[in-house]
Amino acid sequence: MAAGVARLSGGVVAPSWQGLGVYRAVLDARLSYGVTHGVTMALVKANAATSGPILRKLGFTPYGPEPVYAVPLRQGLSLPVSGRTG
Repeated sequence: MAAGVARLSGGVVAPSWQGLGVYRAVLDARLSYGVTHGVTMALVKANAATSGPILRKLGFTPYGPEPVYAVPLRQGLSLPVSGRTG
Protein backbone atom coordinates (compact mmCIF):
# COMPACT_ATOMS: atom_id res chain seq x y z
CA MET A 1 0.00 0.00 0.00
CA ALA A 2 1.26 3.44 -0.90
CA ALA A 3 -0.44 6.83 -1.18
CA GLY A 4 -3.90 5.32 -0.72
CA VAL A 5 -3.40 2.63 -3.34
CA ALA A 6 -3.27 -1.11 -2.76
CA ARG A 7 -0.75 -2.52 -5.24
CA LEU A 8 -1.43 -6.22 -5.60
CA SER A 9 0.56 -8.87 -7.41
CA GLY A 10 1.35 -12.51 -6.87
CA GLY A 11 -2.20 -13.86 -6.51
CA VAL A 12 -1.52 -17.34 -7.82
CA VAL A 13 -3.75 -20.36 -7.22
CA ALA A 14 -2.46 -23.92 -7.54
CA PRO A 15 -4.01 -25.70 -10.54
CA SER A 16 -5.80 -28.24 -8.34
CA TRP A 17 -7.62 -25.39 -6.56
CA GLN A 18 -8.54 -23.32 -9.63
CA GLY A 19 -12.21 -22.81 -10.40
CA LEU A 20 -13.24 -23.11 -6.74
CA GLY A 21 -13.35 -19.40 -5.83
CA VAL A 22 -9.97 -19.34 -4.09
CA TYR A 23 -8.64 -16.41 -6.17
CA ARG A 24 -11.77 -14.36 -5.47
CA ALA A 25 -11.62 -15.14 -1.74
CA VAL A 26 -7.95 -14.17 -1.48
CA LEU A 27 -8.56 -11.01 -3.52
CA ASP A 28 -11.51 -10.10 -1.29
CA ALA A 29 -9.37 -10.54 1.83
CA ARG A 30 -6.59 -8.42 0.38
CA LEU A 31 -8.98 -5.64 -0.68
CA SER A 32 -10.75 -5.69 2.69
CA TYR A 33 -7.39 -5.35 4.41
CA GLY A 34 -6.61 -2.37 2.19
CA VAL A 35 -9.92 -0.66 2.90
CA THR A 36 -9.39 -1.18 6.63
CA HIS A 37 -6.03 0.56 6.26
CA GLY A 38 -7.31 3.53 4.26
CA VAL A 39 -6.71 2.69 0.62
CA THR A 40 -9.18 4.08 -1.90
CA MET A 41 -8.02 2.31 -5.05
CA ALA A 42 -6.48 -1.02 -5.97
CA LEU A 43 -4.10 -1.82 -8.80
CA VAL A 44 -3.72 -5.50 -9.61
CA LYS A 45 -0.82 -6.79 -11.67
CA ALA A 46 -2.45 -9.82 -13.26
CA ASN A 47 -2.38 -12.22 -16.16
CA ALA A 48 -4.92 -10.94 -18.68
CA ALA A 49 -5.85 -14.46 -19.78
CA THR A 50 -6.39 -16.04 -16.36
CA SER A 51 -7.14 -13.35 -13.77
CA GLY A 52 -8.38 -10.74 -16.24
CA PRO A 53 -11.89 -12.15 -16.72
CA ILE A 54 -12.40 -12.53 -12.96
CA LEU A 55 -11.15 -9.00 -12.27
CA ARG A 56 -13.38 -7.50 -14.98
CA LYS A 57 -16.43 -9.28 -13.52
CA LEU A 58 -15.57 -7.70 -10.16
CA GLY A 59 -15.47 -4.19 -11.64
CA PHE A 60 -11.77 -3.74 -12.43
CA THR A 61 -10.87 -2.13 -15.74
CA PRO A 62 -7.64 -2.54 -17.70
CA TYR A 63 -5.15 0.21 -16.90
CA GLY A 64 -2.22 0.78 -19.22
CA PRO A 65 -0.03 -1.71 -21.02
CA GLU A 66 2.77 -3.41 -19.19
CA PRO A 67 5.42 -5.29 -21.12
CA VAL A 68 6.36 -8.77 -20.02
CA TYR A 69 9.92 -9.96 -20.57
CA ALA A 70 11.01 -13.58 -20.69
CA VAL A 71 14.29 -15.39 -21.20
CA PRO A 72 14.71 -19.13 -21.52
CA LEU A 73 17.04 -20.41 -18.82
CA ARG A 74 19.61 -23.15 -19.19
CA GLN A 75 22.64 -24.24 -17.30
CA GLY A 76 25.66 -22.10 -18.08
CA LEU A 77 23.60 -19.07 -19.13
CA SER A 78 25.51 -15.90 -18.39
CA LEU A 79 23.87 -12.48 -18.55
CA PRO A 80 25.67 -9.15 -18.24
CA VAL A 81 25.47 -7.71 -14.71
CA SER A 82 26.16 -4.01 -13.98
CA GLY A 83 27.82 -3.45 -17.32
CA ARG A 84 30.09 -6.49 -16.95
CA THR A 85 29.93 -9.55 -19.13
CA GLY A 86 30.68 -12.96 -17.83
